[in-house]
Amino acid sequence: MPDTTPDKPSTPLSETELAAADPHPWARRLGVWLIIVTFLLIGTGGLVTSYNAGLAVPDWPGSFGNWVFLPARIWADLAVMLEHNHRLTGQVAGLICIATVVASIRTRGWGSPVAVLAWVVLAAYVYQGVMGGLRVTEKSVPLAVIHGVQGQLLFMLVILLANCLGKWPARVKAALAGTDGRVISGAAYGLSLAFVVLMVVQLTLGAVIRHTNSASAIPDAPAVYGGFFPPTDKDVIKAEFYKMGGGEWQLYVQEPALLMDVVDGEQTPDVLDHTPRVAAKPPTVGLVMNQYLHRVMAMVVLPVIGMGLIHMLIKVYKVVPGNPGVPGVPGLRAPVAAGSILFVLQVLLGMSVIWSKESPYVASSHQAVGAALLGVATLVLIRVHWVRKLTGLGR
Repeated sequence: MPDTTPDKPSTPLSETELAAADPHPWARRLGVWLIIVTFLLIGTGGLVTSYNAGLAVPDWPGSFGNWVFLPARIWADLAVMLEHNHRLTGQVAGLICIATVVASIRTRGWGSPVAVLAWVVLAAYVYQGVMGGLRVTEKSVPLAVIHGVQGQLLFMLVILLANCLGKWPARVKAALAGTDGRVISGAAYGLSLAFVVLMVVQLTLGAVIRHTNSASAIPDAPAVYGGFFPPTDKDVIKAEFYKMGGGEWQLYVQEPALLMDVVDGEQTPDVLDHTPRVAAKPPTVGLVMNQYLHRVMAMVVLPVIGMGLIHMLIKVYKVVPGNPGVPGVPGLRAPVAAGSILFVLQVLLGMSVIWSKESPYVASSHQAVGAALLGVATLVLIRVHWVRKLTGLGR
């Protein structure tokens, strides 16, 4: 609960003031497009992982020596198509990011915090691209995990930049102009921060599961090997794994890179759909515990924190109209509603990964919705922090 309740109502920003606060809508729109293309980049990367096609293209930064278009006979291979299209999406994202930097400088000035943040985002994009290239050239699974997690962190930075370029900062300043109390309590801020941090941990655990092909480590859901806790003896795990049908899972093996002599000889590669898949093997104790922790976080820890945060924002801070409490903070209703829906969908998709025996489409959707949920949680954290700072509580 807030410590004090402001007596003065919030003052909405007039259309004239909004127009004055947003003299260059193209900068704001670039921020929105950067969010969209970054999310698509994460989604295409998720498909690459789901089909185990990260090494389908042997060279980097080009693809078989090409930057944009590939010969049709090579592009026809599903693994090559997924990997190269992921790279093309990264190129588009890089161009939009450069345009956003230019827009930030033109609208805010070279030394403004927004322009500096735009440069940081661009540097993070370059670093992420290099890490993706090293994952290919070094053929490293750990680098693949790091590359995936860093993509989520980059998405958080993009959300922050787009929020700074949008209308919300001006709207919230006007809305809080007549208040002098604690609009957002420390508890709400702590819950929003904890949710984001634990979401990053959760997505990291998920990245390890995906890049080690160990979604089958616990082959049933929502139960865990028929109960609440997984076995910790490797022989018991092996017996229960086969008893529960874990060996029936068919996983894509790592798609080998096409040899350059195949490309030069103009041979037509086999499509990934025709590549034999392999049966899942009994997992190690470590992989079982990794997935168990992933499930506990998804079904116990994150719901408790998320429900506490939503309850506080709805019942205390007028995120929905008609509630008593302090004047409503603009720009929180939509993220809270979207986050609630995305969380339920994410849990259902997580269980569907098990029920579908790791369907590539279901697994990729689970990863993409997780990224969207992290983005929404990041937006809530940014706005809660900003409100506290404007009311003198973030010092």
